[in-house]
Amino acid sequence: MAERKSLLERWWTKWKRNHETGCWEWTASKNYFGYGRIGGEGGRKGGTLKAHRVAWQIFYGTIPAGLCVLHKCDVASCVNPDHLWLGTKRDNTLDMITKGRGLRGQKNGHAKLTPGLVPSLRQEYARGGTTHQALADRSGLTRQGMTDVLSGRNWTHIE
Repeated sequence: MAERKSLLERWWTKWKRNHETGCWEWTASKNYFGYGRIGGEGGRKGGTLKAHRVAWQIFYGTIPAGLCVLHKCDVASCVNPDHLWLGTKRDNTLDMITKGRGLRGQKNGHAKLTPGLVPSLRQEYARGGTTHQALADRSGLTRQGMTDVLSGRNWTHIE
């Protein structure tokens, strides 16, 4: 039986360079979210590792506890160390929001409103004669949920 190649040897054979973007795109197994996966050392007992985290460790060393390896390029399958940076989970969330990748509005699978309905609800409330609770009941929201919509705390991207 042939000896299994090291993690490093296997990692180097599982990506290809995209000359347009500069990304090193993972060509092997990927998880549900598109991040590259590679088996750790020691076979099944080594578990599966995220390829971009392995890239960080190859080029820059240990990942400090509590930090994530984030992508500047926003390509989940990219393992180019120049496209990676270290940050906290909060940094990751802020990066997602700043770049417009969050599940805002109707992109959120639990959304009960549509972009067209939000302005009409706000206009109806501004005219008077109705309450947050009445609009909430009609729309399938809680009263607080409707308050957040009407005040602009939610659906902030819709005027």
